Amino acid sequence: MDTLEIIRQIEADPALAAQLRAVLLGDQRLHKIEDRLDKLVEVSERHEETLARLVEVSERHEETLARLVEVSERHEETLARLVEVSERHEETLVRHEETLARLVEVSERHEETLVRHEETLARLVEVSERHEETLARLVEVSERHEETLVRHEETLARLVEVSERHEETLVRHGNDLAELRGSDYERRMRDDPGLYLGEHVQRIHQIRGDDLDAFLDNLQDRNGLTSEDRRRIRRTDFVAEARTVSANEKVTVVGEISATVHANDIERVALSAQILEGCGLRLFAFASGKDLGGSRIEQMANEKHVTLIDMS
Repeated sequence: MDTLEIIRQIEADPALAAQLRAVLLGDQRLHKIEDRLDKLVEVSERHEETLARLVEVSERHEETLARLVEVSERHEETLARLVEVSERHEETLVRHEETLARLVEVSERHEETLVRHEETLARLVEVSERHEETLARLVEVSERHEETLVRHEETLARLVEVSERHEETLVRHGNDLAELRGSDYERRMRDDPGLYLGEHVQRIHQIRGDDLDAFLDNLQDRNGLTSEDRRRIRRTDFVAEARTVSANEKVTVVGEISATVHANDIERVALSAQILEGCGLRLFAFASGKDLGGSRIEQMANEKHVTLIDMS
């Protein structure tokens, strides 16, 4: 039999394999080997347990390392921001140092200014003391002036009283003068009405005195002229009958005459014209004088249909 055949038989027959081991190794050696194998199995099992624990510890270490890596990355980001903030702080500190340097310079100038102010204040105190002495003298002089002013006020009060009496006298004289001047213009109008009114009316016949009373009586009987209206017509400076130049129509002429034409002159002659128109008469109303009163009087005359006559 060759070697291969023997090996196949041993593998096929376990009993033969056991006999062969016993023959080759002996029983005692066989027991030792089995003990050693048992120990190896036990040690191997402990190794397997240890390896399992090592694997578990290794996994925990890997998790810890992962967290450490994550924390480290956050730390790096924080450190980068800290570096950036630190750089900005450094720039700010540089600017602060420059500002402090300027403040020190300004403070030194202020200190010099304060020294000058103290010197100025000392001089002002000295001047103020002199002023107090001067004011004391001025108070004394002022008291004397006040007494003088009281006397002056009494004198002025008397002068004002005299001046008021003079003003009243001047007003009366002015009114008298205005009346005289107005009377002069009235005289000139009555002496030659055609000279001033000829452009507007002709064949002028003045109505005065008894003729005016008869004229008003006739209006009162026919048209119910009131006593107040009658007095208004009698106070009119100029009343006449005439004919218009343009149409030769009969008109009644009424006018107020003064040196200067005022608004009340326009009002009075307009009222007289209104009264006579109410009696059915055709009217020509005028106001005359040397001074016609300006644009306001002219506008008022136009609105009330009063003709302005220049007697200058």
